[in-house]
Amino acid sequence: MRAKEKHGKGHGYGLKSRGIMRSSLLERVTVFTDLARSKKYRHKAKQNINDSQAISIEAFDELLKDAKNPRDRLIYLLCGACSARRSQALNLTRYDIDLVNKKVYLPDPLSHERPVDDKGRVFLGQPPRIELLRSLGINPHADPHRSIAHKYPIPIRGEPDRSLTFLPGPYEKMFFDTYSELLKTIHKDTPFVFQTLKGDRWKKTRANETIRRDFDKLDNKYPEFHLKNLTQTFHSLRHMYGRTMANLAYFLDAKHSEYRNMSLPGCEEPVSMFNIIKLITQHAMGHESTLSTDVYFNPSGLMKDFATEHIQKNIDHVNAISSKILSTYANK
Repeated sequence: MRAKEKHGKGHGYGLKSRGIMRSSLLERVTVFTDLARSKKYRHKAKQNINDSQAISIEAFDELLKDAKNPRDRLIYLLCGACSARRSQALNLTRYDIDLVNKKVYLPDPLSHERPVDDKGRVFLGQPPRIELLRSLGINPHADPHRSIAHKYPIPIRGEPDRSLTFLPGPYEKMFFDTYSELLKTIHKDTPFVFQTLKGDRWKKTRANETIRRDFDKLDNKYPEFHLKNLTQTFHSLRHMYGRTMANLAYFLDAKHSEYRNMSLPGCEEPVSMFNIIKLITQHAMGHESTLSTDVYFNPSGLMKDFATEHIQKNIDHVNAISSKILSTYANK
């Protein structure tokens, strides 16, 4: 294999999701929120220092609550609840958000990608992204647009459904409610959602200043979150996405240990419930292999301590999630 291919964007080794995960299960799951907000968890969390670059989901909830500006809240949701990278989020346009069907897309502005759902429908019937921008008089290779780089896409290329996968919990509804609020105030002479008050594009330096300010405020208010241990800001939200999905995988795998040799379309070897959710996460985060996902997909020790207890407390909800996974992916 050539070095360029081996170390190219999104490359890695392992199972590929091959498009089978898209009409999946995770948008309205709330077992995480129940666990993260439990009194016992909150008490232990105050004694627990972050052992990764992931912001805790409890800290994320407080970050969203404190973000009074809908623009700031929306980008935090996009990066935390959808695993978007900062550069991808800053390229979000009004042509990427389907309020009716509750879908959000992040096409590469330098490519011929289009926002396509699981039925193969192109949102608003729009042309390829680079052609759409040119029709609006926007050259993504020229200032101020070229300063906002765009890394390779999420989900990974080749998937039939290009919509993003939300974290379990209230975040999907919060995202679309926040967008509806922001839509009333942004300038309509540009397609980009993230703007300054004057209607200019919101650049990465200003976005960095905003989230760092909000992290500092949150750290002063809740020192038990240990945000000063984080060397990253926006990317810590992406790490949180992977960790949260890993925790969900851990819960369901512990609950359904009998389903650890399921046959999954597109995979040569039998897989477990844990690996099914890991494949969904791989797709959602835009990784070509699970090795890349492993950097983010690691359950917290604190969550493991309470897994059995909270599975029992949320047994009906866990069973509903489990049944949907099994009916979708397990061979009968």
